[in-house]
Amino acid sequence: MEVVRVQINLTDRTIRSLKGRYERYYVCDQSTIGLRLWDSTAGNKTWALSTRDHLGRMRQFRAEKPYPMLGLSEVRQWAVETRVYVKSGGDPAIDRQSSIARDNGRGTGEADHSLCVLELVLK
Repeated sequence: MEVVRVQINLTDRTIRSLKGRYERYYVCDQSTIGLRLWDSTAGNKTWALSTRDHLGRMRQFRAEKPYPMLGLSEVRQWAVETRVYVKSGGDPAIDRQSSIARDNGRGTGEADHSLCVLELVLK
């Protein structure tokens, strides 16, 4: 199954108008390099970012909060910060795992969502 890719200038209005199709697709934001909004067949919308690390490897990260919980302006800021952090040698996925382990050790059960990312495996 081929994934449909559309590139447009994302606004809140265009995001709200996106409807679930018969197959999963994503929309690329023209104003933020590597930022994608995935739309499932059920209409669920999740944010993803593709960027290269300091070694030139392609990395993909997914925001923990879906749209509309994480709005367009917040996700654009997250994408810029994450891209700079990854290019400088940082790894948000490892930081996230460390944060969860640290929070579980304290017994709070709450994780730090300041740099909320999960790394996707690329094949």
